[in-house]
Amino acid sequence: MSIIILSLCACAASVVNTKSANLNRSSSYLIYPFKNFTQTPDAGLRVASILYGVLLSKNFKVAASSTLGPGNGEVNAAETLAGMLQEAKNNGFKFIITGNVNEFRYKTGINGEPAVSVTVLVYDSKNGEVIWSSTGSATGWSSQSRTTVAQKLLNKIIVTTK
Repeated sequence: MSIIILSLCACAASVVNTKSANLNRSSSYLIYPFKNFTQTPDAGLRVASILYGVLLSKNFKVAASSTLGPGNGEVNAAETLAGMLQEAKNNGFKFIITGNVNEFRYKTGINGEPAVSVTVLVYDSKNGEVIWSSTGSATGWSSQSRTTVAQKLLNKIIVTTK
């Protein structure tokens, strides 16, 4: 019986590593699409959109970059860090949030569990320094969607102190 319970527990797991500084709800953040290192189209837009909703639900002062709107593709060469920082400064945002999607798929096999891995980076718009980062990976049950797993993971990743 204990082997069955251990097997069931192994199906849904997550790991999160976060840089020590915490995010401040009273600061202003501008979110950009994440770089997509997966074979899933628009995974970077999906994760950024989910993160936007998660931050709003936690009362952060956050706005989505115009590149996060409908019909836009992944981050392109024109969206360099320098360009993002300049847009944030021009519009009065203290920080920008972007990152990477490293995995956003269903694992192969009989159950096809969803698997998601993301890195969230927060940059100071004054100097481009990474002031906060977190990397997380999670798998879910075969009845869950990738976006459900991504939302749960992003909720674990976001840590606040103020």
